[in-house]
Amino acid sequence: MPDTRIDVGTSAIIQKSAVYAYDSSTFTGTINLNDTETKNTVGKYGYKVSSISDPNYGLTAFTTNEVYVIFDKVQLTISTPDDRVDVGSTVSVTVTGTYAYDEASWSGTYSLNDTLTKNTVGKYGYTVSSITDDNYGLSVFDCNAISIIFDKVVIDTFTVADSRINVGDTASFTVGGYYAYDGGAWSGSYALNDTATKNVVGKYGYRIASITDDNYGLTAFTQTAPDVSVIFDKLSITLSTLDNRIDVGSTAVINADIIRLYDNSVSGAAVALNGTLTKSTVGKYGYTVSSVSGDEYGITAFESNSISIIFDRVNVTLSLSDSRIDVGSSMPWSFTATYAYDGADATPYLTVNLNDTDTKAAVGKWAFQASSILDSKYGLSAFTTNTIECIWDKVAISLAVSDNRIDVGSSASWSYTATYQYDNADATPYVSVTLNDTVTKSTVGRYGYTASSITDSKYGLTVFDSNSFYVIFDKVLVTLSTDNRINIGSAMPWSFTAVYAYDLADATPYLTVSLNLSLIHISEPTRPLYISYA
Repeated sequence: MPDTRIDVGTSAIIQKSAVYAYDSSTFTGTINLNDTETKNTVGKYGYKVSSISDPNYGLTAFTTNEVYVIFDKVQLTISTPDDRVDVGSTVSVTVTGTYAYDEASWSGTYSLNDTLTKNTVGKYGYTVSSITDDNYGLSVFDCNAISIIFDKVVIDTFTVADSRINVGDTASFTVGGYYAYDGGAWSGSYALNDTATKNVVGKYGYRIASITDDNYGLTAFTQTAPDVSVIFDKLSITLSTLDNRIDVGSTAVINADIIRLYDNSVSGAAVALNGTLTKSTVGKYGYTVSSVSGDEYGITAFESNSISIIFDRVNVTLSLSDSRIDVGSSMPWSFTATYAYDGADATPYLTVNLNDTDTKAAVGKWAFQASSILDSKYGLSAFTTNTIECIWDKVAISLAVSDNRIDVGSSASWSYTATYQYDNADATPYVSVTLNDTVTKSTVGRYGYTASSITDSKYGLTVFDSNSFYVIFDKVLVTLSTDNRINIGSAMPWSFTAVYAYDLADATPYLTVSLNLSLIHISEPTRPLYISYA
């Protein structure tokens, strides 16, 4: 037989035949080989005839050839790049081999002892269970065994640091787990089913979508921890004010109504505004929320409206139609007013109170300002004011008469001087005086005079102080005496006595009487009187 290669431990099939050398007839006796035909040790073995038994002629001499048989087996090595894999996955193994006899590379196929996919966590052993040999048809082999763990990660911890956070923030999760095969602590990372940052208010559910495993590269996992939910929320702030036009320098009152947009629940947060609530400069100021704090859930994201507040005051301008008036009269004052912010007319809406009473009973100069205002349109009380000055004055009249005893029926000659009492300035050129009575009297008597009224062309004053004077309107009562009958051509012997009609005082010593027929002329050195004779 030719050289051959067979499984170690099996029997070589060696065909033996012989002929008689003399006549080439077939040998029918027994042929014995030099070695057993079964070998349990790998090697190359030579076979030849070691003896014969010839039943026909008893021959023992022979010649023989030699054949060789290699008893061999395949040496296999099974290996895997990963001895801990995901349960449910298919493990990758590699089988290589050589022929034990000469270490030449083996070529053939093999079968394993178990399936390469496992759906149950556990440790599984793998080796080659059978082979086919492409070169020699061998079936005997040696092979090592390997163990592969089919495993998964059990996520038993899944929590969120804060289940209600700001919209736009990133939720923070804690994830923990263990290896199902041996309970060892898992180390790795994870991915969620959704992004951890949301820009739209709402409630979002989270679960573990995938993992990476730092130790074994596993991806299979089971989440036993419950899913979590996170509310992404923000505050809706509505600013309002009961009065959007207030006094400059005062403090605005702004109300903030705050709800959480997710469920419209009321928040107890406090707001910080973008500006101070007190302004010392007139203007329109816009307010909105710059930050919030103190929400029960720690929400600081917000949306807010804006409001405007006008800090304003009234500019009051006082004016006088007459700045020098009668003592005891009311100051003729008025005002105009504008709102400082926009210059709008405030006069129709304002009541102005002065710092002092506007009627004075004494001569003097007083300064006035607005002391307070009432604004029916915006309720403002802040204001600016100018100062006005008013003089309360009266005229001092000094009356004089050149002769206070005059003829009845004549007119008294009188005069006056006038001064303004406030500053003692001469008022005479500007003042006309009317007396309390006529200065011509037809009845004897004593008449008193004072100023009853004045007209003042400079200041229009009508109040005055005046002295008084009197005038006696008088005449002389003359009594003539004579001899009724005298000689023609002789001088009439006559005499007279006289009294003043006003007080019957004797006027005789003071009179000179001239006779003129029926007209008597009486003269008094100091008071010429003309009376009719009766």
